[in-house]
Amino acid sequence: MTMTIGFGWWLIPAAITLAALAVAVVWLGRRGGAGYDPIARAITAFFDLMVLLALLVICLAAWLIWALFG
Repeated sequence: MTMTIGFGWWLIPAAITLAALAVAVVWLGRRGGAGYDPIARAITAFFDLMVLLALLVICLAAWLIWALFG
């Protein structure tokens, strides 16, 4: 029984996914100066959520393009 793994066009969306994961780790790993102000913390959490959603959309779009045209 022979099994082969072909390295092809799936590497592009995989690389985009890994890059997005690295950006998410760096983005969420930063230490902001929101302090104890609840409004500042809410704004920071909102922007964190928007960045994560944008990265998710980018990853899903890359895999969708690969699935449709790859």
